[in-house]
Amino acid sequence: KLADNVDKFADWWSGMETVLKKAEKSASDLRPGKDKLRVKGIQKTWTTIRDDYKQYKVQIIQLQDHY
Repeated sequence: KLADNVDKFADWWSGMETVLKKAEKSASDLRPGKDKLRVKGIQKTWTTIRDDYKQYKVQIIQLQDHY
């Protein structure tokens, strides 16, 4: 069971790394005041990343309590 959880942890971080790189790249060429729709999309992406990380932290705390 521990090995499965470690695998899930590694998979999650690998996926997050990809998501973060894409979010960073899409934000790097924004033109202030001209890309309002893109800004909203990027804000939504970062909000999703934040929420996923919060959920991840809760799961890690639960695992720490278990082991």
